[in-house]
Amino acid sequence: MADNNNNDGEPQDLGIFVQNLITQMQGQFEKMSETILDRIDNMGDRITVLEKSMNDLVAQANSIEEARNNQKKSNQ
Repeated sequence: MADNNNNDGEPQDLGIFVQNLITQMQGQFEKMSETILDRIDNMGDRITVLEKSMNDLVAQANSIEEARNNQKKSNQ
C-alpha cells in the first residue's frame, strides 16, 4: 500500500512534465522559425545585390559593344 501513496501524484506530475516539454518545444520552434526567416531575408538581400551587380555588368557590356560598333562605323 505504500507504493500507492507514492504513485498518487504521478499522473499530475506527468501532466506537468508534458506541459513543460511542450512549452520548451514551442519556444525552440519559435527560435528556429525566427532564424529561418532571418536567413530568408538575408538571402533576399543578397539576391537583390547580385541582381544589381548583374544589371551593372550587362549595362557595361552594352556600352562596350556600342563603343565598338561606333568605332567600326567611324573606321569605315
